[in-house]
Amino acid sequence: MWRILFLASVFILWPVQALVAQSLPWKHPMADGNTWMVVFLANLLVWLVLSFVIWKQSGQRQHIQSEVLQHLELEKNRQVLQALMQGEEKERTRLSKDLHDGVGGLLSAVKMHFRALQSDLSLQHEKSFNHAMRMLDDAIGEVRKTAHNMTPEILARKGLPAALEFFCRNVSHSRKLQISFYTSGELPRFRNNFELSVYRIVQELVNNIIKHAYATTALVQITQHRGYVNITVEDNGIGFKNIPGEHTGIGLNSLEERVRSLDGQLTITASPGCGTTAYMEFNVGVIPPMEMQLSF
Repeated sequence: MWRILFLASVFILWPVQALVAQSLPWKHPMADGNTWMVVFLANLLVWLVLSFVIWKQSGQRQHIQSEVLQHLELEKNRQVLQALMQGEEKERTRLSKDLHDGVGGLLSAVKMHFRALQSDLSLQHEKSFNHAMRMLDDAIGEVRKTAHNMTPEILARKGLPAALEFFCRNVSHSRKLQISFYTSGELPRFRNNFELSVYRIVQELVNNIIKHAYATTALVQITQHRGYVNITVEDNGIGFKNIPGEHTGIGLNSLEERVRSLDGQLTITASPGCGTTAYMEFNVGVIPPMEMQLSF
């Protein structure tokens, strides 16, 4: 770099020195000294200017390289996270099939045998037997509901708002927690597993409410505005001390990573005794609309 600066100063300032020397009408004893002083100052100025330009370009190049490396690292992390999520989804599909076809089928067979016993042994009026039958019906219903939640077919057929509404209704029907669902506007369909990933995130947030919040009411809301999908999940539970960046207690750091992998942002606000609000914003402008129905 310094060799370049030296050569540049020579090529630039040599004509300047000659021009200054020729422009003097007479030679004074101090003329040569003044000429070389002018050349020296000009040379110093050129060195400073060129040094600044090269330093500026070097800084910009390092900044660009840093941004490229950061982008590559984020993309690598995103690909790893998406691969993990796909693996989890395959495992959910397998477990759902096992529950529905295996455990669900077994319980249905048990119910069939119970009905045969009821007819043969004249147990129609036995309270304990009827209670056992109701418990068996509840168990079959819970297994089917769990299997459907693990692989939500309604998501593929009707889209994200319908799937979330169905999920909230199922949770409210079987538990003390009552979940209200709201949506405004009509959301387009999206591909690249965006809908399924967002569904899983909301599902995890609701499960956190059930496990940790001790809430009686909750809200799930989804809207779209100017290329962004906004989702709010809030509850009236016990809340927690909101310390930015410290959400490991209920697994929210993992959710933040999953939201970021979808070009979204997750904001958690909470305070002890005042419930918790999770707000997500996804830039769906970078996600192409789905041309075909999702398949699971």
